[in-house]
Amino acid sequence: MHLSRVISVLETIAIAGRPVSASEVQRATGLPR
Repeated sequence: MHLSRVISVLETIAIAGRPVSASEVQRATGLPR
């Protein structure tokens, strides 16, 4: 994975402020499975 993708996932989780599932992260970031 590219660093920008990893950062995008971490930002999504941090902004949510709650536990998020892998499918929620995938939908929010638009990354392929």
